[in-house]
Formats: sequence, C-alpha cells, structure tokens
Amino acid sequence: MARKDEFGGTWWAKRWTSALERLGWSSRLQRGRTYARQGNVLEVKVRPGRIDARVQGSRRRPYRVTIDIQPLSDSDWDRAASAMAEHASFAARLLAGEMPENIEDVFVQCDTQLFPHSERDIDMSCTCPDWANPCKHIAAVFYTLGTEFDRDPFLLLLLRGMSREHLLAALREKRAQAAAAGRDPAKVLVYTLVTVIVDETDDKARAKFEDYKRHVSYDGALVLMSGWSGIDFGQFALRADMQPFGARPLGRQR
Repeated sequence: MARKDEFGGTWWAKRWTSALERLGWSSRLQRGRTYARQGNVLEVKVRPGRIDARVQGSRRRPYRVTIDIQPLSDSDWDRAASAMAEHASFAARLLAGEMPENIEDVFVQCDTQLFPHSERDIDMSCTCPDWANPCKHIAAVFYTLGTEFDRDPFLLLLLRGMSREHLLAALREKRAQAAAAGRDPAKVLVYTLVTVIVDETDDKARAKFEDYKRHVSYDGALVLMSGWSGIDFGQFALRADMQPFGARPLGRQR
C-alpha cells in the first residue's frame, strides 16, 4: 500500500495531488502511482506553463509526456505580488524553501488560482497508444511532480509563470516602494472589492462570472470603494502608485 506522503510530505505537494484527484481523474491517476513509485519517470522539466517528461513504459523507447497548464497573466502576478508584500513573513518563508500556508488566500484575493481548478486548466498528451487521458504515464508524471514540488516549491510558481528570482525581486521592490513612500512595509494595504459568485456547479459559476465581467464598471467600483474607505480613488490611474496621505470620509459620519 502506498504511503500517504510518498509523493510529497509538504502541504503544497499534497495540495497539488489532491487538486488533481478532485478533477474526477482519481481512478486513472491511480494507474500511474506504481509507475511513479518504481521510478519509471526518467526526466521532468518544468517551465512556465509547460511540463515535459520522459516515462519508461513497456516498450524500449520511453514515452514523451507533455502537460500544458495556463500560466497566470502578468497582471495576475502583479496583484499577487502586491498582496504578498503585505506579509513580512512571505519572503522569509520562500527564501527558506517553504511555501507559506496562507499563500492560496493571496491568489483567491486576486481572483485567480494557484492550483489547477478545472480540467479546462490542463492540456496533456503522451506518445503511448493508450486512448485514456490522462494515461498511466501522464499520471505518473503528475505524482512525480508532487515530489519535485516538495523539494523545490518555486517549481510550482514557475509552472504558473513566475520564477523564484522574479518573484523575490518583485516582493523586494514593492516593499522598498512602500518604505520610500514613508509606509511601514509590514503594513502595506491592498484595497480589493470581492464579489462571491456561486451556482450549482463550477462550470455554471464560471459562466456566470464571465458574464459578470462584461458588466463590470471600474468607475462604479472606484466610487463605491471611495465611499467605504474615505479615499477618493478617482484621482488615481488604475495602476498608479499611491502616496500616503490623510483621508477623510466622503460620506456622512455616524
């Protein structure tokens, strides 16, 4: 029987495998556990949005596995880095080779996901003759990735489009900007407006969200946030750096 943590003992490695198993591939993924356990995955290369691997099957020549996962956009990563800059411990934990346990909250706050959320997030292929997708060779790569992410959490971030060097540089830059503006980097504030969208299934909720985005008014959202915070956000460009200043409520005080 496989040990529970044989494909990664850290929370982020376990979260990777559990996220995949929740996509409805559990029975097919199980076929790859033995291959992964026996070391049939000969090579794994991770780059932004793509995984290339070689897996030894029953034939002499190893099969080639390709897995594509849509990387996050530059704007998604910019928002995520700004949110991470709120937490003084994030850079320290990442530098120590650990993934902060609340890092998923940062991505949710930025209206995106760190881990795959739907089958539509993943495109995969294998040169084997098996018609199933994922086949056992692809499944073996998925489990082996858990071990690789266990060893180096930055590989997970790289897969989603951000290298270790660029992320840490972005965190240092945003915290330096806050300090230069007279702000305590440990108290950087990121204003967000969150709308929770639910439905009977994930697909229906996602469709509702796509329809919702067509009717979003950035000006209206800024007015609403201005009333809540007492800061006139209308005076700033959407991506402008904000300098510290005194704020007073725009509406009636109680």
